[in-house]
Amino acid sequence: MFIKPPNLLRKISWNLRKPIAGLFLPFFMMLSMPLSAEIPLASQASAGNGKALVFLDDQAERSVTRERKLAEFRYNTGTRVVFTYDETSQEYGLLQEGVIGESEPLVVGPVESLLEVFLEIAPQNAAVPEKLLSEPLSGMDLSSELNFRKISKSPVTASQLTLPITTTVAAAGQGCFSSYYSWSDWHDNATSGLAPKTYYASSFGGKKRYADSYVLNCTPEGSPSYLWARHRIYYKKANGKYKKHFDGKVAPWHWQSKHKGSIKRWRKIIYDDNWNSSPSCGSCEYTREGRFHN
Repeated sequence: MFIKPPNLLRKISWNLRKPIAGLFLPFFMMLSMPLSAEIPLASQASAGNGKALVFLDDQAERSVTRERKLAEFRYNTGTRVVFTYDETSQEYGLLQEGVIGESEPLVVGPVESLLEVFLEIAPQNAAVPEKLLSEPLSGMDLSSELNFRKISKSPVTASQLTLPITTTVAAAGQGCFSSYYSWSDWHDNATSGLAPKTYYASSFGGKKRYADSYVLNCTPEGSPSYLWARHRIYYKKANGKYKKHFDGKVAPWHWQSKHKGSIKRWRKIIYDDNWNSSPSCGSCEYTREGRFHN
């Protein structure tokens, strides 16, 4: 699991296997925010520069994936981070999304424990969602980090979080051909007419505990929201049929990454778009990237 450092510091070697208290908590103590009651999931939010952020997956989270929100953090750069639990599949999820050129995913490496991720990026005074304590742990001793935190049965939310970097610096590494995972099983650059594609865990070593997917919709800013690019994540049930447990539509000039899983299963990820992969759409393009891992 790797938490992405600010672009300005990318040349510095970051060792993420160090104890949490040693590196990341001091870094994220610089966050300034008001902790609040649960933030309603809305189709639009506002970034620090006043632009509207279009999150098309909000409705999908409620009606398709049946995910229960455990925590949500919104940053003034536009990045939205959501921790979830899927009651149907009994698996955990991590959603990250934002606007191209203004924000980037914070977590880019393979996630072994969402509780560990939460403790690394959450504000110091944020309670820990009780359900995260039930997630299988990666082996790291987190007891010292949990001692001073409250446990919450309700969703934990915080808004207007400030990262110790400027929007200008964050935008420096953005691009339609960018690769955001530390490693991936596939990466398809934005190309006009990019055909729909399905990736199976069976093509990458068999059953896997987790599926990770990233979509960057390079369709120009200001384009109609119906020109979305989409990624859908499935797992195979005991009866041999695949069941969808994530459906994310990414609006033009937005990006979205999704981590999903917990149990070792057969998995697949499907990509498509709402312009039917037609080259006649002109500048309608998206980049897709993903992986399966344990």
